Amino acid sequence: MRWNWPPGGSGGCCGGGLDRREGQQAHPPPRPGIFGLIVALRRAGIRYGIVYAMLGIAAWAAVFKSGVDPVVAGLLMGLLTYASPAARTDLERANDLFGAQSGSPA
Repeated sequence: MRWNWPPGGSGGCCGGGLDRREGQQAHPPPRPGIFGLIVALRRAGIRYGIVYAMLGIAAWAAVFKSGVDPVVAGLLMGLLTYASPAARTDLERANDLFGAQSGSPA
């Protein structure tokens, strides 16, 4: 079975159009994979850094093995990073601890 688009045309700028020969299977639909798992964990409220670090390393390795520049994995992980402002009490506690360690008045 052969499909050409546009009908009777040259296939547009990419040449050839769609082509599926007998015996060849179409590509399976994409699966969510590692990045889908990261999104699911974020939505579930899991906030353990080590989990995301391990998944980030796995994503980097998978992207590297696929032949795509692994910087893409880093950019996607950066976009998926969970960030929220610290609570006032946490900031005050950190300020007290930092002031006590530095020896200078806060």
